[in-house]
Parts: sequence; structure tokens; C-alpha cells
Amino acid sequence: MIEFNCFTINSYNEDWQVHKRIMCHRNLSGGIVHMENYSDFNYVGTGSDEDDKFRYFLELKNKNYSQIGHSKLAPTLVALMQHPSDATVEKSDPTVNNVLRGQGREYRKIIIVNLVPMRGKCEFSSKKYKKLIESKKSENCKVVNKIIKEETNFDFLVATGNNASRVASQYNGLIDIIQSYSPKKSFVIGLSKSGYGYLPSNANRPATKHLTLVHMHNNNSEWTLEKVIN
Repeated sequence: MIEFNCFTINSYNEDWQVHKRIMCHRNLSGGIVHMENYSDFNYVGTGSDEDDKFRYFLELKNKNYSQIGHSKLAPTLVALMQHPSDATVEKSDPTVNNVLRGQGREYRKIIIVNLVPMRGKCEFSSKKYKKLIESKKSENCKVVNKIIKEETNFDFLVATGNNASRVASQYNGLIDIIQSYSPKKSFVIGLSKSGYGYLPSNANRPATKHLTLVHMHNNNSEWTLEKVIN
């Protein structure tokens, strides 16, 4: 049995059954995610519900990764953000573009996961929205677990913004999962006064031009971020 703050997997079969439905929307052939004048990344696909109202991850592969070190030795960047973007094969998304720029282009692959899987505007003050968040909490965590455990060499970018404090159990639970697979390095774009990693949309462009290395501390099941002082 594997236990995290936000869910429990009793068996591999239970884990797989969740993904059997969601992962069918993963397009492994891919297409280009248009990011303004850039064309370095292939759109691998997303994990989403059938009506596409919920997106559990966005996966992008660097077309030039074979030129970065020795292909498979080049790391993946796993980014934990607030909620899904509107990025598709045809449509660019400014927040995703900000992740792909700068140091983001040095990674073999980028996987974006989110505190909440609901697409569209976040309404954290809405009781209905909070209820919906809670109903998708376990499924979101299971998908993230499935995706991350396939990665053996990755860095971790925490870019949730301050709204992470409104969904603290999801925030801490998802970091539990990601940290359990031992990222090589952890970064933020910048730290807010409240101690949360900036959203890419709130940072100067390109957001990943200068990432800040952080230590991750778990204090009584709550994660805090501390800048590494050289």
C-alpha cells in the first residue's frame, strides 16, 4: 500500500484502472505546440476526461533533445502549476510559453501538472468550485503519481502561486508524490512573500531564464521552500 496526503493506492491495478480511462486521450504521435516564434517542442498530449473539462497533465517533448547531452541522459522538467492551460496543437498559451522559454528549452521533456485539474477560470472562493476540487482531488493525485513514476531523471519547478494556500492539502499531497521520486534539483521562478513559487504568468518573460534553486522542507506534512544561498 502506498499512502500520500491526498490519496492511497491499494494496488497497482487500482492505479492502472484510473489511468485506463484518462490516458486514452494521450496523443503519442503529437503535433507542434505553437509558442510564438519557437518550434522546439512537440505536443505529446494530455491526460483529460472525455469532455475535456479536466486536464491532468500536459506533456511536451523537445525536438532537439538529442543534441542536449546524450538524449535520455538529459533531464525532464516537471512543473507543478495552478490549473490547466488552454494550450493545444493549434493554440498557444502564454503561461506554457513562459515555461518553455529560457532554461525550459534545455530539457528533454517538460511535464506540467496542476494543483487542480479544472480548465477555465479558477474560482477558489466559490463553494461549488471547492466542492469540485475535492471531488477530483484523489484522481488528480493518482494521475500525477502515474506520470511521475515513469521519470527517472527530472528536475522540479514549483510554480503554483499563492492560491496554493487555498488548496493546502492538494499542494502538500502533490509535492509528497513528486518528492517521493527524488527530483535531482528543485526550482522556483521566484518566491512570494508567502513562500510560494511564482506563477509563470506573474514573472518577467521569459519566466525560466533565471530559475532559483530551492531546498524543499517537510515540516509536519507541510512543505516549505527555501532559497539556496550560494
